[in-house]
Amino acid sequence: MGCNLIIDVDTEVTHLFVPRLDSLYRIWMTVLTLEQIKEKYQVEVHFNDEIHTFLKEFSPAFIYLNVGTNSDSDLSPALPKEEYWKDYPVNRDSLFEILSEARVFKSDAEIEVMRWASIIASEAHVEVLRKAKVGMKEC
Repeated sequence: MGCNLIIDVDTEVTHLFVPRLDSLYRIWMTVLTLEQIKEKYQVEVHFNDEIHTFLKEFSPAFIYLNVGTNSDSDLSPALPKEEYWKDYPVNRDSLFEILSEARVFKSDAEIEVMRWASIIASEAHVEVLRKAKVGMKEC
């Protein structure tokens, strides 16, 4: 949907920038207010058109961009529009590797969620096998 994220590594505060959506979007999708987004994701929330002002006030020494290719999917993360970061020194080399490495290590809570998901998937698979009959199709 065109969101952008800035993490202040010194204060560990995360800022999510979201598009301003016309009220017509409410016809076919749920449009959350900034307050609802903040409560749901526990981040500071701004509109995308406020990025320039935010960065001028924030005045970062440099900006890390998440540039790289996922070794599993061969996909690359979408970069924010160049107009947002073109006036600042940019590091394109570090963040992707740091994030990729961080994904390898799981907290106890993450491991517990993975176990829970595996149990549910296994139970669902067993139930499908119980109900399956010769000649049945996947649907």
